Amino acid sequence: MSGVKKRNGQIIKCVACEKEFYVPSYRAKTAKFCSLNCQNHKQYESKRLRFFCFNCKKEVEDSPSRIGARRKFCSIECKNTKKMSDKERRTRQKILVIQKRGTSTSRSLRKYIFSIKPKSCEKCGYDKYDFCLDLHHIDKNPNNNSVENISILCCICHRKLHKGIE
Repeated sequence: MSGVKKRNGQIIKCVACEKEFYVPSYRAKTAKFCSLNCQNHKQYESKRLRFFCFNCKKEVEDSPSRIGARRKFCSIECKNTKKMSDKERRTRQKILVIQKRGTSTSRSLRKYIFSIKPKSCEKCGYDKYDFCLDLHHIDKNPNNNSVENISILCCICHRKLHKGIE
């Protein structure tokens, strides 16, 4: 039945699925596929991207047109099961902030020491900005937070002390 005229067009076979379909006469010489689905599957069948799902570890194929997308999951359901809940995300963020800034006890210790001792470096006397001042444990034990064990040093003197320069 291939090549038979219908209305002002022709019926031809799809290159991908071999199904017959109608094509208007102006597309009769260029049409090869019955649908975009067939076109995409045939056009990219040899160039398919393969990756393993981040969650379920099964192998997944994807279109080469999505090469920059860097998909990690095989489906939205798989992505949602792997995604952290809001509470887990907030907890993780809080842990990272504590690691970066110090625990809340160290911040309260800093306020307490600054209320008792003068806000200046005990070695060089720096006192311009208090955020540049560090608390140094004299016996190098971070758990010993007695007032006698803590000295206030500027960040430069503190670094020199730990490096053994002074």
